[in-house]
Amino acid sequence: MLESEFYGTVCSGAGFNKKEDDFFSEENINFVKKEIFDNCKRMNLDQSNLQDKIIMNIGSGREALGLIQFKPKKIYHYDISRSNIKAFQKILVSKNLEEYIISKQLDLSVDKLPSSTFDFIYLHGIIQHVNDVSKAMQNLSNSLRKNGCMWFYFYRPGSLAVFLGSLQRFLLKETDINFFKDFLKNNCNYEFTNGILDDCYVPNRHLFYPRDYIKFLEDNDIQIYGDSFLIDKKKNYDFEKFHQSVIFFAKKSSKPEQKDTSCTSLDSINEIDVLDTIHYKKEHKILEILRLIKTKDLTQSDGINKLVLEIEMIKLDFAKNIFKKRPVEKKYVNSTLNNIISHLNT
Repeated sequence: MLESEFYGTVCSGAGFNKKEDDFFSEENINFVKKEIFDNCKRMNLDQSNLQDKIIMNIGSGREALGLIQFKPKKIYHYDISRSNIKAFQKILVSKNLEEYIISKQLDLSVDKLPSSTFDFIYLHGIIQHVNDVSKAMQNLSNSLRKNGCMWFYFYRPGSLAVFLGSLQRFLLKETDINFFKDFLKNNCNYEFTNGILDDCYVPNRHLFYPRDYIKFLEDNDIQIYGDSFLIDKKKNYDFEKFHQSVIFFAKKSSKPEQKDTSCTSLDSINEIDVLDTIHYKKEHKILEILRLIKTKDLTQSDGINKLVLEIEMIKLDFAKNIFKKRPVEKKYVNSTLNNIISHLNT
C-alpha cells in the first residue's frame, strides 16, 4: 500500500486519541491549538514573531487550524493523502478560510516546495513516513527563508518504544490489516486504534540517529538552537532514558543556497534496523526476543494479536513516564522484556 493511500483511508495519522467522526471538532482543534502554542513557546516563538509571516505545515489539517492563532500572512498546508486534502478543503470552505490557508496534495520526496519562502515550518511526526528522507529534507531546507525556523520531530532508534514498535510490525507482517482491525474492534476498549495502526501498518517507518539529522542540518546552514528529548546524541540506544522521538528547534542561519544533491547521512544505506542483532551484542534478553520471533508462526492468529496489543500498552505506559520525566528503572525494562519472552515461549 502506498503512503498516499494509507493516510486518510486506513489511518488519519492523528497524534492523539480522539474519535474519527469528531476529527475537526472544536474540542480537537483547541487541543491542537494549545499544543502548538506550548511548542512554539519552547522555541521562543509567539504572535510577535509569527504575525504576518508565511507558515508551512504538513498533515491532516488540524495543525494548520491551530496555527491560525498567530495571525500569519498565509499558511501553506500540504499532505500526501488526497483524501485528507479533500476533507480539509471542505472544512476551509465551511470556515471561509480557503484564501487564508492554501491546502494542496504534495509528496515531500517528489514535488518541489516553493524555494526560500517559509518563515516557519511546523513538521510534527512526518519525516519518518516520507518515501525518501534525504530528498524530503533537501526540499524542506531549500524552502526555508534566511532566519526561517522549523519545529522538526523524528523517531529515535535506540528507544524502547521504537524497538517495541518495530517488534509489533514484524509480528504483524503476515496479518491482514482488516483482520487485525476486527480484532481490535472486538477485544479493545481503548481509544488508540488509530495510533496502533499508524505504527504497525504505515508503509514507511524510516529510522536514523539524531547525529545523522544533525549532520544534514549543519551541512545546509541550519542551526539547531534548542531541542527536546535529545539525551546523549553519541549513544546508540538507552531503553531506560530515550524517548521515542527527538525534536529540534532549527533556524536557517545564512542566505539559503539551493542544493540539488541529497545529504548522504540520510541515504537509505544508513537507516537503522532496530531488530538487527548487531546492535545488542551484550543484551541477552533482547537477543532472546529476536531469536524467538524468527521461530514463530506469524500467520493470522489471536495469540499474535494479543501480544501486539499488550506491547501497545507497554509502549503507552513507557512513553507517558518518559514524557513526564519519571525515572524508568532497569528492572522495569527487564520486566517488560521478560513478559514478551514469556508470551513468545507460549
